[in-house]
Amino acid sequence: MNTRSGQGAARGRRRRSQDPGVFSPDGLWKRWRRSSAYCARVDFSDWLLALHVLAAFALIAALVLFSAVMVAGWAVDRPQRAIAYSRLAAIGGPLVGAGAALALLLGIALAIDLDDYQIWDAWILISIALWIVGGAAGSRVGAHYTDAQELAQRLAGGGDETSAELAAKLSDRRVATLHAITVTAFTVILVLMIFKPGA
Repeated sequence: MNTRSGQGAARGRRRRSQDPGVFSPDGLWKRWRRSSAYCARVDFSDWLLALHVLAAFALIAALVLFSAVMVAGWAVDRPQRAIAYSRLAAIGGPLVGAGAALALLLGIALAIDLDDYQIWDAWILISIALWIVGGAAGSRVGAHYTDAQELAQRLAGGGDETSAELAAKLSDRRVATLHAITVTAFTVILVLMIFKPGA
């Protein structure tokens, strides 16, 4: 019994002596080779797809933020509160621009790079058309709220009195409709991107 346990312990010592430690030069080299082999499996198309999805969700997150600020602003008639909301909405400004542009450019690059898809596939052409519609409607919404912010800043210079003009500008139904078009267009694009009908 003791002999067998002694032989097992000896074999364990021999294996440990032959196996390089984790932080030894040989151990680090083997770990680096394994990680390099894994990274090599992540090709250019994988990076394009990851960045494309990230840009799309950044865009959707910004649209959700703008929607919340817009709904909250419908009851606002004082300039200081309107300015506070505009500062909150400004966080999503870079996300909208960068997300929309990168989602389009990376999506087109993916369609060109991957053999499974073609740039003239119906769902891709529909997505591009919806991107144009959503971008045009969104730019008009952005211009309207930039004017509203400037009006709020002018009014704030004379105090924080209620303003019917500011309230009407923040609750403009036509702008709300344009924003709904923007949200709908980009949401449909996201659905098309996920399900790829006809692909």
